[in-house]
Amino acid sequence: YAQQQLHFTGVEKANAVDLVESRSADYIDFAGLLLAGMLIGLLGVANDAAIEVASAMEEVNEANPDLSIPRLMTSGMNVGTDILGTMTNTVVFLYFGMRLLIVLTVAGTAIFPFTTMQLFSLGVVAAEIVRVVAGTLGLVITIPLTAGISALLHLQARRRKAVYA
Repeated sequence: YAQQQLHFTGVEKANAVDLVESRSADYIDFAGLLLAGMLIGLLGVANDAAIEVASAMEEVNEANPDLSIPRLMTSGMNVGTDILGTMTNTVVFLYFGMRLLIVLTVAGTAIFPFTTMQLFSLGVVAAEIVRVVAGTLGLVITIPLTAGISALLHLQARRRKAVYA
C-alpha cells in the first residue's frame, strides 16, 4: 500500500538507472524488486520474533505444565512485548545504519544541500522509513498471532494427553 501511495519506482538510486541503461533489452521491474526486498526484510524480522515467542512459551509450559492456557498466552505476550521493543530498535539501527550519510545530514551535518523535509521526501529515505514501519507492523501482527497459535497448540496437546492418560 505504501509503495503505491508514495509512488516508489525502485529506481531512486543512480546505480539502478545505470543498470537499466546497460540492460535496455530486458525489462526489469524495479518497483517489484523494491517490494520484494521489503518483504524479505519483514519476513526475517517476523520469523525471528515468532520463533522467540514460541520458544519462550514452550519453556514456560515445560517449567510449569499446570499453568492455565490464558496465563501461558499472557506470558507469551509479555515476552513478545520485550521482543517488540528490542527488534524495533534493531530494525531502526539496521536500516539507518546502512544510510549513515543521510542520518548525519538529518542530524545537522552539511553533507547534502537539502532541508530535512526535502531529505525525507527522497525516494531512498522514504523507502527506508517504510521498511522500518513495515518491520514494526510485522512484529505487532506476528507476536500476538504466534502467542495465540502457540497457546492453542498447547491446549490441544494437553487435551490429547488427558484423553490418552
